[in-house]
Amino acid sequence: MKFDQTGVIMLASGLSTRFKFSGINNKRDLSSGLSSDIAPEKIPNKLLAPLKGKVVAEHSAACIVEAGIKNRIAVVPAGEFDLHHLYKDYSFSLCYNNNPSLGQGVSLGLGAAAMSMRSVEQVFVCLADMPLITPSMLHALEAGLSNNDAAICAQGGVMTPPALFRAGLLSSMIKLTGDQGARALLRKLDHVAYVEVPETGVRDIDCLDDLARIEEESHEL
Repeated sequence: MKFDQTGVIMLASGLSTRFKFSGINNKRDLSSGLSSDIAPEKIPNKLLAPLKGKVVAEHSAACIVEAGIKNRIAVVPAGEFDLHHLYKDYSFSLCYNNNPSLGQGVSLGLGAAAMSMRSVEQVFVCLADMPLITPSMLHALEAGLSNNDAAICAQGGVMTPPALFRAGLLSSMIKLTGDQGARALLRKLDHVAYVEVPETGVRDIDCLDDLARIEEESHEL
């Protein structure tokens, strides 16, 4: 199944605040799972931390490419040049966020404004710090969209990214502010499909322990 007339907004302009501070009182023996080279003070942006042979942001970017979604936009901090190069390598167009501290709603609004200039019928909203998403999850969301306004992944009925929206909702995304992300919009919609997915697929990276857990589990497979 191809994702014709589909776009993706990859949100990659977070401040990595929890990741930066996770090393201060971290009790994990890094030698048992992670190299000390990825201590937060050395790689302050968690999206550039190494994980399973790539860096964190590459995993979700590669998933989008594998799924065959052509309209790709990544919202990135203006000064993160390594991140810019990464997304360009995966054929994403870049949308620069000059004020990441204003919150995820602003980032999504910027991406939505850029995507609204393209001819798409539906748009995925993905988070760059979720390295285990798969094309099958995205296809499940597309199947769930059906006659609904949106479809979102869920764990036990609790919403979790990524999500898929009708393109007509881009105008509402553009108006989001502060930390009002996609969930704020989803709560206002009457027809939303909750698509249950495996817990492993929706894990995100907030701190060193999250990185170590995924790395260790990959070695156990």
